[in-house]
Amino acid sequence: MNKKSKFLIGGMLFGGAAFAAFKQLDPKKRKQLINKTSSFANKLKKRAINYTLYVDDTVNHAKSNLDDKTRQARSKAKDAADKAAKQVKQTTNQVQDKVNNVYFKSSKNKQKDDENTTQFHTATDHLRTALNDPNQDDIVINGDMSVKQPTVIFYPDGSSKKK
Repeated sequence: MNKKSKFLIGGMLFGGAAFAAFKQLDPKKRKQLINKTSSFANKLKKRAINYTLYVDDTVNHAKSNLDDKTRQARSKAKDAADKAAKQVKQTTNQVQDKVNNVYFKSSKNKQKDDENTTQFHTATDHLRTALNDPNQDDIVINGDMSVKQPTVIFYPDGSSKKK
């Protein structure tokens, strides 16, 4: 015999003994026992209903909180996306304006660009004359000097060699 069958036989014996004891009670005590059992069963039923309602309220409250948090997260994400889209649009407009300004400036103000080019050339000419001035005290190294002067190689042991 396994545990299930032993438990079943024990339950049947206990139930039979309880039924026999119940039948032996006088009608007044039997009525009291029935009322106590019904009262206990009603209390258990009431507790189960209250517990079920409590669980239902808790689940509804958690669902409501989750809905609120989800709604807030969606709102924040939408606001961030709108802000990013606005920033992209603003940056795009700025770039477009700069491109348009450069394009229209080059086509409409050609004479002014020629003046700027002339200023650049003038400044370059001033630098060239300053570098080629023989009265200049600064040491200037240019490409012409490297051809005229020999290259000196210094070695770690202190010796040197001219090429």
